[in-house]
Amino acid sequence: EASRTSHPTLGKGKQVKRSSTLILALVHSAVHHHYECAGLTQETREVLALLPWLSLPAKLGNKQTVEARVRAFDKLMQAEDLDDDLKLRLSEVLEASGDFFASRCRTAGRVDPAAEVQLVEEDPMTLEWTALSRLVAASHQIHWQHPPWRGVNLGGWLLLEPGPSYDLWAHVSGLKSSSNDISMREELDKTADATLHEGGEVEEEAGDTGWEDEGEEEEKEGDAEECGGDCSHIHDEFGLCQHLADRRREVLEGHRLDWLKDADLLWLKKSGFNALRIPFGYWVVTGPTRGDPYVGPALDHLDRAVALAEKHGFQVVLDLHGHPGSESGAAPSGQAQDDWDENSWRRRESLEVLRIVASRYRNRAAVTGIQVVNEPSMRCDMSSLCEFYEQAIRTIRNAGMTEDRVAILLSVYWYDRLAEFLNVWLPRGNMMQFDNVAFDLHLYQCFGGGWEYLDHRGHIRTVERHGRVLQSLPSAVVGEWSLARPAHVLATDEMEREFATAQLDAYSRATYGWFFWTYHDQVDHWDVRTCFKKKWLSTDAIRLRSNVPVRCKPPEIFPDCYDEEGFSLLPRASAQNLDEDDLRLQAATLAAATGVPESQTLEALRASTGDCELAMQRLLLVASAQRLAEIFQVDLVVAQRALEESGGDEDAAADRILQHAGSGSASSTSSGSSGSGSSSSMASNPRVPHESSKTCTSAGPSIPILSVPSSDEETGEVHHGDARTQSGQRIESQGKGSDPRDSTNMTVSSTNS
Repeated sequence: EASRTSHPTLGKGKQVKRSSTLILALVHSAVHHHYECAGLTQETREVLALLPWLSLPAKLGNKQTVEARVRAFDKLMQAEDLDDDLKLRLSEVLEASGDFFASRCRTAGRVDPAAEVQLVEEDPMTLEWTALSRLVAASHQIHWQHPPWRGVNLGGWLLLEPGPSYDLWAHVSGLKSSSNDISMREELDKTADATLHEGGEVEEEAGDTGWEDEGEEEEKEGDAEECGGDCSHIHDEFGLCQHLADRRREVLEGHRLDWLKDADLLWLKKSGFNALRIPFGYWVVTGPTRGDPYVGPALDHLDRAVALAEKHGFQVVLDLHGHPGSESGAAPSGQAQDDWDENSWRRRESLEVLRIVASRYRNRAAVTGIQVVNEPSMRCDMSSLCEFYEQAIRTIRNAGMTEDRVAILLSVYWYDRLAEFLNVWLPRGNMMQFDNVAFDLHLYQCFGGGWEYLDHRGHIRTVERHGRVLQSLPSAVVGEWSLARPAHVLATDEMEREFATAQLDAYSRATYGWFFWTYHDQVDHWDVRTCFKKKWLSTDAIRLRSNVPVRCKPPEIFPDCYDEEGFSLLPRASAQNLDEDDLRLQAATLAAATGVPESQTLEALRASTGDCELAMQRLLLVASAQRLAEIFQVDLVVAQRALEESGGDEDAAADRILQHAGSGSASSTSSGSSGSGSSSSMASNPRVPHESSKTCTSAGPSIPILSVPSSDEETGEVHHGDARTQSGQRIESQGKGSDPRDSTNMTVSSTNS
């Protein structure tokens, strides 16, 4: 009341009087209450009580309050009973709150025209969002004492997927583990031994699954026969449990028990990580419901992981990755369902699962985050999703996970929906209503048509753009990212390191941090240990980026900068209207991205009437024909005709060539590339988006790429259809049909230019 009387600026309009004065009073009350019993002097308490009231009129241009505010800030900074770091944080809160409330007044048109200081002419919504972002981030940092997460996902452990759980799929199918898995286990054993020599303790030997011990081959073959044999056609935990039938509990419990050991966390700590994101299905908490075939409950394994984290000084984010009925109808939720819709998701059961988890782990020091949902379907209505998020936050807080100890992660997931999410979340008042809440984004650079246009440098520029966006968000976490890119990016080891470092730079700007996907995977660019082994990632690169920068303005006007075009800046325009110079420039870009001579890319563009997507399809078809001609020793025209007759399907084209050739050598070659050998590559199921609209190919028909045999540089051994990296080759999933996680089509590309 005194402020309104003293400063007429606050008295303009009932709406501003109600909202601004109420919020300022809340700020004043919170500051006063929080520090009144903290041993502060009376003078310091008076300054803290006064500053919020001076902030708004000062920011709106009242000269008298500007001067009074400066004097009050000087007293605050000179106070000897406040920690210097706390002074700076309080100053940022007060500065940001004044900017925010002033921006609200300007947006509402409630600025006093007689203000003595001219206001800067900028977009009011962008100013308001920037101030709000700073206010939320600064308020959070006052009581949040944990360092930002620099973590790794434990994908494939308590929720199974063929990529990160590839050794389990191989065990069930009766297949042997590859040499890469064995070498990684040996490296972890060395880490454990070194720790023992240094006086540390390791309770158990690190292992991935324990399936591949020597002398058990006969037993494994028997297991595979009893379990039903080859399971490479199965892409989710639901299907694997059905496949295992009565043996599912025995097999899955063995996998869960042997997957995570002390040496694993020792290696992660030595590598510079400080956090674990643990995906799990609802059945781990409550056991399966509604007749689901999953194995559970299994909270003892989650308990063990939390205990190991506490022992080794890790933070833990508990990630409810698979919900009752599924949140997406995709394999990473536990079950892929063609007929899934939003009503399939049993959200009331989900809230009960979250309540149980929050209650169980509310007092565990290592648990500093809980994720409400992993990757909800793009088909979920945003308003309905936000309502669920509000219910989940209240459920978790009421169960005892308080704001000062545990952050709650809400999945925005795909950047396409960030602007849509904010447009719903902000008007509901949730940015000020809920504290210690983070927005989760998964920033992969291999899914969707736009990535096919980018060369290495284009990917770096996009990552830098992501960093600027993340620094403008008040509370964000990059819950998943990897080093995977489309196969046409022929990256050297140095380029891979540059790509990794750029992502570390960008994602370290997120207030809460990041988690690499994943600790254990069949494909190198998704497996963090392999990334370290190849020196793409390094301990120094992680540790040098431990601080979170101050929030900044978004790259452009809010909220447009967060929509699909603004966030990604991926090239999507057709080149039909380009003149000759522009066409040649586009051809040069395509040539740099694909490694194809510029003359060929120019020819493809002209043949496609300047459409870049069609030109890329033509180039891929030519590359496929060249590979087929070389492998089967046939004329290029024959290979092209086979591809045309097969609708661009390279496997079908290979069959046609074999049918016409009838050659024994050709048959032998085919059996290695597209026959039984491909079954092992089918088990490779790298992390991909869960919607059919998010595929790894550019727009238009999918063009499968044949898995080409390669020989080991040292042994000369020929490998067929193995989805693991061999002789410097990289294999990425190409997404096929309605389920983009179907990895039956594999792209092979050299990592050396």
